[in-house]
Amino acid sequence: MRIDVIIESNKPAAEFTRLAQIAEDYGLGGIWVANNANGRDAFVNFTPFAMQSKRIKLGPIAVSPFELHPLKMAISLLSLNELAEGRAQIVVGAGGGVAEAMGQLPKRMLQPVRECIEILNFAAAGYSGAYKGTDFPLSWMDTRWVTQPKPMIYVGANGPKFLADAASYADGIMVSDFTPTASPGRATSSTRFCDSATLTRRTTRSITSGPGTSRMIRQRLCAKPASGSACAAPSTRISFGMW
Repeated sequence: MRIDVIIESNKPAAEFTRLAQIAEDYGLGGIWVANNANGRDAFVNFTPFAMQSKRIKLGPIAVSPFELHPLKMAISLLSLNELAEGRAQIVVGAGGGVAEAMGQLPKRMLQPVRECIEILNFAAAGYSGAYKGTDFPLSWMDTRWVTQPKPMIYVGANGPKFLADAASYADGIMVSDFTPTASPGRATSSTRFCDSATLTRRTTRSITSGPGTSRMIRQRLCAKPASGSACAAPSTRISFGMW
């Protein structure tokens, strides 16, 4: 079992780095910084520690595409990943305090978050071209400068529909703000969201790479689980957290 720690974003960079170094020295698996409206920038504050640390994963939690466009989110994440030599991670959510403060809480969550993750994945792969999305179309993106391994991209989800959808495309899922005893229904859904055969699917998204060149990206996202099993997609990690 991997144990991570969340550090509040109200810490200045020097104090943040000191606390993060303690976490790495004690062998923790990852460090998150809360993405709040009343704190430091969740990407910038990681810079000193990203450059001095050696092993631990690090990244912001949770960033919404309604507060930060997915292209800008991708650039910030991949810049941090470059500084950390491939150890960056991120949780993408639909709402959050920053989006609420901006008056940008969404009415729709599933498709916008899915498109955000797709853009992050394309960017992490070093693509150059357009993205034909519904909520976040891009006429051009170019991340051919990327050289580091792909960062870990989680989705912050709680509800059963969001959990089931995120299991089909996210590297991991982070659930929060409930416990099995406080909300048994929600906790049960988080462990059974992959029982449905609907999670056996393929996604196809077209991007235009170079002049007139179309690439179709097809990825097997989840094999159908055995009858009665309760599992996440083989490549999907589940994290439980409180913040």
